[in-house]
Amino acid sequence: MDDNNRNLILAMVLSALVMIGWYAFFAPPTPEPADPAVTAQTADPSAQAVDPATGIALAPQAEAVPGETPSLAPSTPQDPVLSAGRIEIESPALQGSISLAGGRIDDLLLSGYRETLDPNSPFLRLLSPTAQAGLGTISTPAAPDAMPSLVVQKPYYAVYGWMPGPGVDPALVPNPATVWSVESGTTLAPGQPVTLIWDNGAGQIFRRSFELDDRYMFTVTQSIENAGPAAFAAAPYGILARHGKPDTQNFFILHEGAVGMSDGKLLEQKYKDMAKLDPVGNEGPAIVTEVTGNGWVGFTDKYWMTTLIPQPGQPFTSVVKYAPGADIYQAEARLPMQTVAPGTQLSSSSFLFAGAKEWETINAYQNSLHIDRFVDSIDWGWFYFLTKPIFRLLHWLHGVIGNMGWSIIALTFILKALVFPLARKSYISMAR
Repeated sequence: MDDNNRNLILAMVLSALVMIGWYAFFAPPTPEPADPAVTAQTADPSAQAVDPATGIALAPQAEAVPGETPSLAPSTPQDPVLSAGRIEIESPALQGSISLAGGRIDDLLLSGYRETLDPNSPFLRLLSPTAQAGLGTISTPAAPDAMPSLVVQKPYYAVYGWMPGPGVDPALVPNPATVWSVESGTTLAPGQPVTLIWDNGAGQIFRRSFELDDRYMFTVTQSIENAGPAAFAAAPYGILARHGKPDTQNFFILHEGAVGMSDGKLLEQKYKDMAKLDPVGNEGPAIVTEVTGNGWVGFTDKYWMTTLIPQPGQPFTSVVKYAPGADIYQAEARLPMQTVAPGTQLSSSSFLFAGAKEWETINAYQNSLHIDRFVDSIDWGWFYFLTKPIFRLLHWLHGVIGNMGWSIIALTFILKALVFPLARKSYISMAR
């Protein structure tokens, strides 16, 4: 055995002994399970509460504050999702339903992906409601013999609404617990929009329209018709709410958590770090950013993503926050306050992406909808300045060749050709 091999083996043995000795003498104590009663008594009084009727984290103030998502008094301990009706979602890429409770998109399956490699496994579930009763299972028409996809994951959904303006009673605007009626449409599908309606009984009629393309993009239009005698002020918002920390890959170079773009500046905040954010006013731990031009905000996993996307050029407030008392992660897009004069109406339109992080699809949305740097929602890693152009080249080669294996071989030849001058000089230098 030569000296190099002997030194390598000795180093490995010594390293193993150090690790074993450390855990033998300095092992961290195993934490005891927390007593729920004690936890409830010692909970942080400043932690945000959650409305049991909505599943949305509540701000601690008693009155609605313009510019912030409203504080909602719990209307009932019974989750309205249990009894409210649903509008079916059906497209080539998505299946699911919209709950009339809050008009929330809380039931979404990706029909192009399965939970496992088994072709008969359930479709992959992206969004889940706060209550399972009444939803049951969703069959998979594309594969009649496939297993149904059960609602088993933590609640994760998108909800829209209006923040009341100064002097406006919060009860006069729809909230995440409001039960809407269907004005038009029976199934949300490409080319088949659905419109919901709610009358506050004081002269204002609210409508919410949903449109869906053949991939993963929803268009959500909120409108107010003011038939009352006075002007009415409110501000539209969109919220992505995720209850509990999701199961993640926990790979240190992979980003999973909040992601957003604010006037060209990329935001990435891991789930584990959101609880450590500095408190911002009544928000709790949060990052609040005023976007003056283009931007978007949402949550990303390794393969899937949900994103709130205001219209290009639309100023909005981007909020990423964590509610400790409720254990809810939220991403919000809050649009400016608007005033509706008597006898007039106004509307606000935005996009919601909910689907797989397919580069070609995301790049197409970036170009067609003018979404600023939407492809950067994909985690390109630390060396993005290399990985992005190399991926584009590999994607182009695959489109030309049609086989990923041969495309990788072709990419290798191209990269070798690019560095050949440097390699040649290196070989000549070593030969001397």
